[in-house]
Amino acid sequence: MLKMNCPNCHKQITSSLLAELDEIFCQHCHSGVPVRNVLISARGMTINRDDMLQRFHRYRKLLTDIREERNMMEENSGKGRLNKKGADDFIETLEELMAGARDNYRLQFSLTVPVRFVFSDKEQYGWLVNLSMVGACVEIEDAYFQPPVGEVVQLEMEMPGKSSQKLSQQAMVAWVADGDDSSRPTLDIGLKFVEMGERFRNDLWHLIAASVQDAMTESQLTG
Repeated sequence: MLKMNCPNCHKQITSSLLAELDEIFCQHCHSGVPVRNVLISARGMTINRDDMLQRFHRYRKLLTDIREERNMMEENSGKGRLNKKGADDFIETLEELMAGARDNYRLQFSLTVPVRFVFSDKEQYGWLVNLSMVGACVEIEDAYFQPPVGEVVQLEMEMPGKSSQKLSQQAMVAWVADGDDSSRPTLDIGLKFVEMGERFRNDLWHLIAASVQDAMTESQLTG
């Protein structure tokens, strides 16, 4: 979770989009204020986002070390400096803090948004995993039919909602990795948008911003 204190009224502003914006509307004093001194909060831990970015490589190494320690516990029947639950909790907390330090908010999907992409006169179909202002991650099942890293594809996404908007944009394949679903062979493909037009950028921003607002409203109603 990202948050900051309003420089005018000093009350807390919470928004997943603080990493995206230079200015944000404060719902407490009803004014636009500059975004600064953003904090990342996860599982009771809070850290300044700028400080974490400056030391990001250290936190990444720490996360690698703790994961190795956790694997050793599994191999050695529970032996280790930390108990398994403590290690798991620490790993999840650190992952959340590091995710909050990223420059772009990622809107997550539960494999309900179909996508189609075209490359070298070939078509591939899959599902949207997440979406940000700079790119997307898609999942495909056909591991023998995939675009190589560096390939530029034409991506089409059927977005959910009342308008059922279709977004189309060129994107470059940044990476390819095995999917998380062990029950079936899948691949995750990371795509970076290229040559974004103003209309696509605006449509994408409104989609992400509206989804974040809906999530915040739901949290306030159930909290």
